[in-house]
Amino acid sequence: MDFNYGDIIEYIDKTRDLNFEAAQKWAFNHNVDFTEQVEKREEKEGKLYRYFQIGKEPTPYEPLPPTKEEQEQNRAFAYQQEVDPITSHIQRLRDMEQTEEIIAKIKQLKLERDAKVEKIKALYPYPVGENDE
Repeated sequence: MDFNYGDIIEYIDKTRDLNFEAAQKWAFNHNVDFTEQVEKREEKEGKLYRYFQIGKEPTPYEPLPPTKEEQEQNRAFAYQQEVDPITSHIQRLRDMEQTEEIIAKIKQLKLERDAKVEKIKALYPYPVGENDE
């Protein structure tokens, strides 16, 4: 059975109503209220008709944007994982005899490192108004 947020479900008191039970289950599974509309109760032909409303669609949860401190931690971790190994490689190459090949490799690694730094800054920007760069 198909239900929607805000639907009103009719229920005849003291009866087993599969539609009512399905609506109640649907509301539970969608984490919304299933509330009796007491003011709409009515008696017809000696039977009490009750009405229940499925709750409104919940507002999607939106996490708060990260703080500058959180972004600094994110950046530090990313630098440690992605930038520091390149820096270490450059340092090892500087300790070697500086041939043209080694110098070219160092230049290439510096460009890679700079690109990683820019990527990390883009992935973990500081909140607007707090960017001290």
